[in-house]
Amino acid sequence: MVADELIKAHPNIPHSYLKHLVVSHFIETLSWWLKKGKSYSEQEVVQFYLEILKVGSN
Repeated sequence: MVADELIKAHPNIPHSYLKHLVVSHFIETLSWWLKKGKSYSEQEVVQFYLEILKVGSN
């Protein structure tokens, strides 16, 4: 899972914070997508979300 990868990449950051970050970012991503009128496909939005979180885990 995304949170597990972040926890491994950032062991000094509290796990609860990283999990909160993943969930809140996902909710905000869905909000943004709905406000944009679903102008991107579901797959594109998931890819946006995962790409941003990959950057954070490097």
